[in-house]
Formats: sequence, C-alpha cells, structure tokens
Amino acid sequence: MKDPKIRAFFESIGYPRDWIDEGMKYRPEDSYVAFNPEWAEEPPPPLPNKPIFDMTVQRRNSDKTALVCLGKEISYRELNDLSDRLANALQSMGVNKGDRVATFLPNCIQHTIAFFAITKIGAICVPNNVMYTPRELEYQLNDSGAKVLITLDSLYPVFERVSKSQVEKVIITNIRDFAADNANIPKPFDVEKGEIPNTHTLTDLLKDYTPLKEYADVDPENDLCLMIYTSGTTGRPKGVMSSHKNLWANVWVARYLIGINENDVDLQIMPMFHCSGWDLAQLPTLYAGGTVILVPLFDAKECLELMQSYRVSVVFAPPTFFIGLMNYPEFKKYDLSSLRIPLSCGAPLPLAVKEEWDKLTGKY
Repeated sequence: MKDPKIRAFFESIGYPRDWIDEGMKYRPEDSYVAFNPEWAEEPPPPLPNKPIFDMTVQRRNSDKTALVCLGKEISYRELNDLSDRLANALQSMGVNKGDRVATFLPNCIQHTIAFFAITKIGAICVPNNVMYTPRELEYQLNDSGAKVLITLDSLYPVFERVSKSQVEKVIITNIRDFAADNANIPKPFDVEKGEIPNTHTLTDLLKDYTPLKEYADVDPENDLCLMIYTSGTTGRPKGVMSSHKNLWANVWVARYLIGINENDVDLQIMPMFHCSGWDLAQLPTLYAGGTVILVPLFDAKECLELMQSYRVSVVFAPPTFFIGLMNYPEFKKYDLSSLRIPLSCGAPLPLAVKEEWDKLTGKY
C-alpha cells in the first residue's frame, strides 16, 4: 500500500497515524499473513486449513445454545444435525460440489442451517437481498447459475414473477417453522402456512432425510463457499467469490483481534445477504462457541428487549441502528450493562451519535 491516495483517504476519515504507517508496510499479497500479534486480544493461532463448516462439526455434541430467533433456540448439536440432514437432501436433489444454491431469506435460523448444509456438500451459498424485485432476483439467479432456491413462502411470489432462471428445485420454509408459538413475527414475513405446488418443504426434508454421512472433500484455499453480490451502484451487481479460507481470515479478525469468545452473545442485525451478516460476528461467535441472536427485521423495542434478556455483549450495526435505539422513548429503562463490543459499521459514524451513545450508556 504505497499509493499516497490511500494514505490520504485513511487520514481523511480519522485513522490514527500509527495505524496507517503500519498498514502501508504491507502488499495486497500479504493479506493472509500480515497480522501483528500485538493487535490481538490474545495471540492468534495459525489460520485453519479446514472447511468453514468445521466449526459446527467440532461442536456437534454441545447442547449449548447456538442460535436464537423469534423466541426459538437451537443448540450446536441441533445446528449440526439439521444442516447434515439438509445437506443430504440437497445432495439427493442432485446438488454437487461447486454448484450454486441461492437463498432468499432474512436473518433466521433456517438461513444459517442452509449455509452450513450447502457448504458441507462443497456447494456455494448465494444469498439474495430480501428486498429484491423480481427483475433484480432474476438477474442474480441467472448470473450465479443457481440450480436450487431456498426461500420463505412469504417471498415466493417474487420468485413466481421471475420469467427465466436455471433454478430446478425450490425449497420453501415458513418463518414460524423456527419460531416460538408466541413470537412477534415481522409483518412482511408473516403469512399463513400452506402448500405451494412443485416445491419442497424444508420441515419435511429435515424430517425425511438422515444426516449426511460424508462431507465434501474441500480445498479451503481454492474452493468457494459463499458468493455475496455487490450493491451495483456503478453497474450490474457482481458476485464476490469467497473461499473457505477467505471466511476463516475474517473470522480470525473478529475472534482474536476484537476478542469474541465463548461467553459472548451476538445480536445479529446485519443482514445475511451482506458479508457483514456472516463475517463480522455470526461466524466468529459460532466458532468461539458463543450464542447468536438472529434478527429478521429491525424493531427498536424488540432489539432492546433481546439485548436485556439475553445479556447481549456484541453488536455490529450501522449508525442508524444506534440512533434508532436511542430515539426509542423508553431507551433509558433497559439494562445494557452486558454490552462490551458495540461496533458501528457500514457507514461513517457521526461524532454527535457516538457522544450521545457514550453519554447514555458508557459503552463505546
């Protein structure tokens, strides 16, 4: 990084000079190895040479809560078992290593199960923005070459209006399939469960298929596991091809640089059709053995209640999230004392927002 324009950019957004000096020493090809142990909360071990799904396999006998969504909790044991079952179902449908499987899901337990199932057979997960129009969804399905789509029934009408795609199989789930009976379901996703012709039902697949017995032979450095699409602000969205090793590198930053550990509880508000929905806290928290709370749609009251009741300690979110919480009339009544890593991302954080947050919570 010798380009003076790069230095000028980081100076303009307030990066400390010593950080910039350190970063300017490295070349792009050093990205996997340029890590100063002094930056980390604890000395990081070498980057794993394993598939990304190994983090669930390693905790397959743990009954600790891995995921929470809409009042439903599942353990690491259940996460591994359910993803194994779906992996077997996908393989039986003809999904092979290197094939793309599209997801059209909000933050929910089904989405995490799908990701690990897809990667366990060596396929590539292609998340789609749940706000896509039929035209936008059609473009991404065709560009990625996805042959299977996993979606909510509430979002299926968008796919029905796609005129042409390579999708051969569709798997349907209802948001209530993994929600407590008394859950407050976000209105955009709340539809009555019913049969949709020519589709497979996720709950039936998880019941009918046994766990996968043999995982794909994966080359972590060269085999892809995730393809997130760019926003397309300067042209058509482009699929960013992430290998298993790419994801491990990001997991390592959050796990060891920021210090996420097995006692942490992550409020996952960043969407899972964006890289931040995986890299920033969900996968690092699961790797560390913590608990991830998946939030399908932002609601200030719901988030504050979750943060208080589950003793949330980690939040990665844009400035608008923190503004939304502070603007909630009863914000001050909630106990957020467990929060130790509130990190703003995705957009510049106005100084006034930071100062108000610090004043109200003492957390930075």
